[in-house]
Amino acid sequence: MKVMKFVFLFSTLSMFLLTSCLDNVGNSQTFPIDNAVVQYSSYYPGVTFLNTSYGVVAAPELKNQGYSSGDCMFVAFTVDYDNQPSSSYLTASGITKDTYKKIAKTNIFMLDAGSQVISNEIDALSEDSIKTVGLVGSVPCIDNNLFMGFDQLDGESQNYEYTLVYSGSLIDDVPVLYVCAKKSGTSSATPYGDFRYQAFDLTSFLFQYSDSENKFSFYLKYKTGVDAEGKNVYKSTTEKPITLTNQKFKDN
Repeated sequence: MKVMKFVFLFSTLSMFLLTSCLDNVGNSQTFPIDNAVVQYSSYYPGVTFLNTSYGVVAAPELKNQGYSSGDCMFVAFTVDYDNQPSSSYLTASGITKDTYKKIAKTNIFMLDAGSQVISNEIDALSEDSIKTVGLVGSVPCIDNNLFMGFDQLDGESQNYEYTLVYSGSLIDDVPVLYVCAKKSGTSSATPYGDFRYQAFDLTSFLFQYSDSENKFSFYLKYKTGVDAEGKNVYKSTTEKPITLTNQKFKDN
């Protein structure tokens, strides 16, 4: 399973995926579980596409399953290069209930950068600490969706609501994003044991900060606890800025 050196581990996903370990047979290739976003093309009506970490493939097995453009999932699939129904695009196979999982998604929360109480607002959203935060997958950002994972000490017994916040704060002109967590009756993320997975739609943030090559940089912080004075302590996931490329679906 592919994982960037600073991203959240995919280990818990293996519980529902066995086919990712299959060897390639003949002129076919099996791609292990990774990030994907559902898309539809105006050039090929009725075809369900997946913009995956490995590229774009048609996914006929997901047709008429109620998926909307922008839905996020983890998926493994096979491409049989000798048996392609269309010469215009690659078609995947082997996508069953055991090889994919839809994950929850929410929008990034953009605070008013001119507010004088931004730190208080972030503190209010960060009611609870998080053990670990990280980016998920070999391509963490696809079609404006940032795939993230969280580890909670009591994750199996307690649900959490997660919010990704941009407050306008910068470190050396690089924006800082905050992951906030609070206990909730239902989880905003998709659970796997102690772990939680969620995608965040960064459209409003990327409108300001991505460049012409769809690259963007940011620091990522999250609450790890409180200090002796009762103030929240926020940890950065990396010492240097994280730089990603937003892999965009091309409708052609």
